[in-house]
Order: sequence, then structure tokens, then C-alpha cells
Amino acid sequence: MKFTGLFNVTGHPAITINAGFINSKLPVGLQLVGGCFEDKKMIEAAMEIEHMLSNQ
Repeated sequence: MKFTGLFNVTGHPAITINAGFINSKLPVGLQLVGGCFEDKKMIEAAMEIEHMLSNQ
């Protein structure tokens, strides 16, 4: 189930990215929510976080 629908209705951009795994099995998701019309900032933040997580 996706929980970003409410933010789309209110005009707040939201994005969920993979943040790794717990116990090497269970995936962990990270959800970011931005201010109205800050889509570009959200995408840039998500890309930066993914880059940092991939370097671990």
C-alpha cells in the first residue's frame, strides 16, 4: 500500500526510497515529504540520500 496519496492531494510532494535492509531480509523505506511545489528539492534530496546510502 502506498501512503503518499494524502500528500499528493494536499500539494505536498512526497517520495519513498529504499534505505537498505534489516537483518539482511526486510527492506526499509524512507519517506520524504516537502513543502508545496518543492518537487525539485525533493528529487535532489532523494538522489543525495541514495548516493550516500550506496557508498556505505
